[in-house]
This record gives sequence, structure tokens and C-alpha cells, in this order.
Amino acid sequence: MADAKRTTIMKLEEADGVEMAITMEEVAVLRAILSRVGGSVERSPRKHVDAIRKALDDVVPAFYPADGDPSYLLTGTLRFSEMRKAEGLAL
Repeated sequence: MADAKRTTIMKLEEADGVEMAITMEEVAVLRAILSRVGGSVERSPRKHVDAIRKALDDVVPAFYPADGDPSYLLTGTLRFSEMRKAEGLAL
């Protein structure tokens, strides 16, 4: 079962963040969803998708779970359009 708490992440500057504890099955579902997201990695929120996926890959082997991988159940894709700076999203 997913659990989340708000936290502050220290990088080059202080930023609000969220720390989550999720099960391995939830990791598999999240990875499946993230693998279907498209868009520009430079001019859309897609770059955040890649950062989340890399963080997951750094702590959990990409092959987990070997059986029951939910990605075969997905249909279609998600795609981010490119953002204009005036729309307010910090890219």
C-alpha cells in the first residue's frame, strides 16, 4: 500500500518534495506507466518523468518483478506537449 509524506530535498537549493514508501508491485505499475510517457525531454515535463524513472532504477532492479509485469496490460501512451515559459512551469 502506498504511503507518502512531505519532505524537503536539499540539492543546490532548498525545494519542497515528497518522500514515498511503495510496495514492489506499486513500483512495477509506476514503471509501466512511466515507460509510456512521451514528449520532449528538454521542453516539456517529460524530463521529470525520466528523473523519477532513473531514481526508481537506482534502488530497484529494472527486472523486478520477473513475473506479473503489468506493462503488457497498458494500452496507448501519454504525451506531454511542449510548454511555453509563459504557462508558468519551471523547465
